[in-house]
Amino acid sequence: MQHLFFVLSPVLCLCGASLIAAPPDKAGDKKPTIEPTKLDGVNSPADEDDPFVVTDVPKDIYDGPQLYYVSNGTGKGKEKKFHIMVSRRKPTGAWTKGQLLDAVNGEGEERSPFLLREKASCELFFASTRLGSNFDFFKAMHKGKDNFFAPVPINNDEICTEADEIHPCVTAKGTQLYFSRKTEEGWRMFMSLRPGGNGAFEKPHKLDLPPGYYHATVSQDGKTMYLQGPAGKDRWGLYKSTRDKDKKDPWDEGAWSKPDPLDRLNSLDGKKGDCSPCLVKQGNLHFLYFASDRPGGQGGLDLYVVNARLLGD
Repeated sequence: MQHLFFVLSPVLCLCGASLIAAPPDKAGDKKPTIEPTKLDGVNSPADEDDPFVVTDVPKDIYDGPQLYYVSNGTGKGKEKKFHIMVSRRKPTGAWTKGQLLDAVNGEGEERSPFLLREKASCELFFASTRLGSNFDFFKAMHKGKDNFFAPVPINNDEICTEADEIHPCVTAKGTQLYFSRKTEEGWRMFMSLRPGGNGAFEKPHKLDLPPGYYHATVSQDGKTMYLQGPAGKDRWGLYKSTRDKDKKDPWDEGAWSKPDPLDRLNSLDGKKGDCSPCLVKQGNLHFLYFASDRPGGQGGLDLYVVNARLLGD
């Protein structure tokens, strides 16, 4: 544990120093109040999206800390498909240039990697179009360092349908799967249980959240959810929702509060906006990673991080 803290501590210092709340906006000034930190070693003129950070796996199981994400900058010719990338964090806190995760990527398009870490094994969940035109979920078992077994589809007709399913978020020691599905109403959030943390997921339930709010990341205690939602003019923004402890199940009516926009963080200047949140616990702190095409990046969507403490209660 002491060795792991030594690796992470420069990052904590770096983020703590760079995430400083700016003075209140002047009239007409569109600069965000909270200035996030760019992941400069990873960002490129292409789109980087769907970040997921691994911090707490012992080195004999996994060589961390590492960042999974997707990029459309690796295709040849006119191909602009997203594929899964991986980057390492140096002892200085900087991220290395991302590399294709060849063991997992296929002929289709890959999105939204999520690594479920357990004591004995790790499961990489992601969405892919490799079996057709729509996104379905796949899983690759981890076998050490950067090696994975060949991905297999999640053969569950209740989870993987003819619609697009994307953005898996597995919580509570593998017993809960939050994901996004494209419905006739728009993107909606769903949740499925997996008793015991292994085996098949059960029939999913639609969450009591408005259409258009999706791509959720849920805290380890299950009380806080960050997600993306509409921000006007075909743009996305980041939102926060909290769990009502008096509601028995996460899909009960009113179990989650109305999504509240992160106005002090969201930028008004990007064409696509802010999206793809990923909440990461590092020591006693939480950090929110996300994608944005706000000014000052490398081009397209870039990856950023902010100390979640600055976002308020």
